[in-house]
Amino acid sequence: MQDGVAYAFQFGDILTRKYAEFSEAEKADYLTAMSWSLELSTHTMETIQPDDDLYSRLADLFSLYSFIPSSGINEMPKEEFLNTLKVWVSDLEYIHERMEDTELASLDEAELTAFWEMMLSNLQSKDAELTEYKLSF
Repeated sequence: MQDGVAYAFQFGDILTRKYAEFSEAEKADYLTAMSWSLELSTHTMETIQPDDDLYSRLADLFSLYSFIPSSGINEMPKEEFLNTLKVWVSDLEYIHERMEDTELASLDEAELTAFWEMMLSNLQSKDAELTEYKLSF
């Protein structure tokens, strides 16, 4: 699960740094790799713990993030897309670090709720579906 998130933000970081050097096909490949990495994490969580609310919510979050960068590549000016991508990479890196730092299985319901609220409040991506997801807590 963690590897998929790490791969996604690493691909995003490379795409951000080398955007001007990449062809349109290479950009599409990187966006696809980012999305599939997160979808793999989502599938892993759904397979490991299909009935667990935490895993289900985390899978939903990863699924949302799998679409954020690619949703604007053709609609946004280059600079705006790169800024969106940088924020996306930063958010995923933040999620990855928090997941590594916290032993979620050891948290009780109140601690888990506080953890989620803290983590979600620190995500910076501007996406209508992500905003709706945050409000669902």
